[in-house]
Amino acid sequence: MPGVVLDLGPLRSSRSFRVLFASRVVALLGVSLTLVALSVQVYGLTGSSLAVGTVNAVAGTTLVAGTLLGGVLADRLERRALLLIARGA
Repeated sequence: MPGVVLDLGPLRSSRSFRVLFASRVVALLGVSLTLVALSVQVYGLTGSSLAVGTVNAVAGTTLVAGTLLGGVLADRLERRALLLIARGA
């Protein structure tokens, strides 16, 4: 869209934000590549597009549900304890 400009100020001014942003990009890339690899593997094993669709529907549902649940828990619980529990699990 013409006239839309991204504000890159936080990336320029804050090293901590740059590190956080880069780690989120790497994490998102990892999740995306995992989902693609899973789809390729399921299709290779079964040859069924229905199986691939089912696996992707389940994976997408769990990602959305986990994100929503994680957000609620992060708002209600102490974040340090939540991180320790999540990493421990």
